[in-house]
This record gives sequence, C-alpha cells and structure tokens, in this order.
Amino acid sequence: MTGTTNARSCSAHRMHQKKSEYFAAIGQPISVRSGDPLFESAMRKIHDLHFVHHLTYVEIATLWLMPETSVGRTIRQTRTRMYRSDALRALAIRPPERPAGLGATIDATATRRRLQALFAEGFDTTWQALALGLDRANMHRLMTAEHVTWKTADKVKALYDSARMPSDGRFGNRTRIIARRNGYAPRACWDDDSINDASAIPQYTGQCGTENGYKLHARENDKHYKPEGIDNLGRPLTAQWVIGCAPCRAARMDARNARLDIRAGS
Repeated sequence: MTGTTNARSCSAHRMHQKKSEYFAAIGQPISVRSGDPLFESAMRKIHDLHFVHHLTYVEIATLWLMPETSVGRTIRQTRTRMYRSDALRALAIRPPERPAGLGATIDATATRRRLQALFAEGFDTTWQALALGLDRANMHRLMTAEHVTWKTADKVKALYDSARMPSDGRFGNRTRIIARRNGYAPRACWDDDSINDASAIPQYTGQCGTENGYKLHARENDKHYKPEGIDNLGRPLTAQWVIGCAPCRAARMDARNARLDIRAGS
C-alpha cells in the first residue's frame, strides 16, 4: 500500500512539474510572484474587496474559493506568490449586489463604543473576532474606526446585546486592565441613546461630567488611568491612576476655579 501511495505521489509530482514547464515555456508560469502585474492586480483586488467594498474575510473566502488564512495573508500583504489560477479567479470576483444602503458606510461611534465596552468586560479581540466571523487582525481597526458598514454595525450590536459574562468571575482580567488603561467604558455606562451620541460621555456614576460625579467616584475610591502629558504650566505629567474619570476631574477643576474667582471678586 505504501509503495502504491509513493508511486502515485511521484507520478503526481512529475505531472505537476511537466505542467509547470509547459506553462513556463508558453509564457504563462503556473505561479506568479511579487512584482508580476497579474500578482499585484490580484493582491489589490482582494485588498479592495475588503477595505472598499467592505466584504468580510469569510465572504471573500467564499467568493474566491480559498481558505480564510489565505485571504488574511493577502489582505495583510504578507504573501509573495500565488497560483496563476488563484490570481485569475481573484480578478474575476464581482462584489455582490447589496440592497440600497446596506453597503454604505455609517458613523462608527456606536460600533466602536460597543466593541470597547465588550473589551472592558473581558471579551478580548480574539473572542470578538470569532463571534463576529472576522479575522483577529481586523479587530483593532474596527475598535478605532470612524466609519463602518451597516452590516458590520448590525452584527456588532447583536453581539453587544447577547454577550454574557461567564459565572466564574475570572474571565479576561488582563483584558479588563488593558481596557481601563485605554479608557474603555463597560456596557453599564451606556444606554441606547447615549451610545449613539458622539457628544455623550460614559456614565460611571450617573452624574459624570459634574462635580458631584467626582464626589461619587471619590466615595467609591474609583480610580481611572491618567496618561502622561503636560499640565497648564507646561510641566510634564507622568502617567498615574487618579480618582474619577476625565470629565468629572475637569468638572471639579472648573467648579473649583469658579469658586476662586468668586472669592477673588469679593
């Protein structure tokens, strides 16, 4: 049986080699490499299907008849060659017709906040990518995007509404720490109206953005990460954990300055 298998594999190898030599002889090599116009056109086509036409890795893989890993390497520009037949098949792909408005991009404020909120609760990008049917490398772009397709926004909203935390309470501790450093607010800080309002701020206390909100933070000893920067006098500030979210700290400072102005005027 082993001998038969080896003979068949050798025969297939010889056939593949003859086929390669034939196509090379007529100026159509069986594979194309980086720098070849056909290769570059195929790479650009797959890239545009994802970033211009907003097709997911799964959708491109289905249309291209290729595994998702190959789609990912193509979009990330990490592959250096592909079969000619794959390149020709990529160029023949036509983006599917979508209902009016479905493929149009919309403001990503709500989508971005929903993904960040899930991250803040311990649902890391690997978990989110699997749940959404996307490549993990695509998640960072989504979490910071300015615009997304209606289809993506709808998928993220459905995940946001359905995701439930495991009961053991130990899920994603490291992810939650990273989220707090990045200022990601959990789902409890948003409602259906505020999450779509670009001017709204997350409500950790219910009164965030006011001096009383700062007092509520202080009562719970709720510390938030303050990145390094420069103060009003131009002095450098080191990153540190401080009481209150940024809007509450700003409101407290404004209220304090107003009281000082009143005292100075009197």
